[in-house]
Amino acid sequence: MKRPAFQFYGGDWLKDPGLRACSLAARGLWMDMIAIMSQVEEPYGHLVFVARKDGVEDGAKDILTPILPSVLARMVGASESDVCTSLAELESFGVFSRTPEGFIFSRRMVKDEKVRQSRASGGFQSSKNPNVPKKKSDSEDVQRMGGRISFEGSFGGSPSSSSSTSVYILADSELFEVYKTYPLRKAKGAALKAIQKAVVRVAKRNGSSVADALVWLKSRVELFAKLEQKKATDPKFIPLPATWFNQERYDDEELTQSQPSEQPASFRYRDPASLYSGPEYAADRRPA
Repeated sequence: MKRPAFQFYGGDWLKDPGLRACSLAARGLWMDMIAIMSQVEEPYGHLVFVARKDGVEDGAKDILTPILPSVLARMVGASESDVCTSLAELESFGVFSRTPEGFIFSRRMVKDEKVRQSRASGGFQSSKNPNVPKKKSDSEDVQRMGGRISFEGSFGGSPSSSSSTSVYILADSELFEVYKTYPLRKAKGAALKAIQKAVVRVAKRNGSSVADALVWLKSRVELFAKLEQKKATDPKFIPLPATWFNQERYDDEELTQSQPSEQPASFRYRDPASLYSGPEYAADRRPA
């Protein structure tokens, strides 16, 4: 695959004595040659045409054809004589080199490519180094049960605990249960991602399990939907679900004030007199 860009060192270009000794025309030709050589995938930095050997036995080499001065002249839009003069000038000052076959190449581009490949190989080999941190497997972060992802434990503990750094992923079906409750169903993909992040934020903030955070968040969405329905809000004024969750609107004061008491009915305050207001209680049976 041809590269969309290549490294250019402005300081080296301006300080290279051989290049500075060349004429403006020669330096302009060299710049075009560098651009052409950057499009050669293999061998990179060489002024050649590459004919791929398709449909032949493994190990066959590509056919390399040098870009002759007459062809280069057409490519850069100059006369062949001018190109030959500039090439001779560039070569006399050592701006480029040639392979034993006579192919022109840029020493700097070949060197940079060798360094790039070495670093790429080193990056791949680093995965075998036991000292390099490895990505956690799904089994370390989650436990899959019944076609869904379940979460164990809570987000409680210090920020340095393993639970605070694990990657938690909810099943789309679970996220959709919250999404479908929202009064405006648009941009589903962005909404599901925002819900996932919101659940994790709530769980960390409350020190609860992800499952409890999901239930709590769904209850807030249901409450928001009821309020919007009660107000008969025009859908165009309802924020997109992704926006609502990303802005943490589930903590809005309006929802907090409208949140029904979570206290069980048996513990809610009742007037003591009402306990004995039924007809079955005679006056003499009430406590003194």
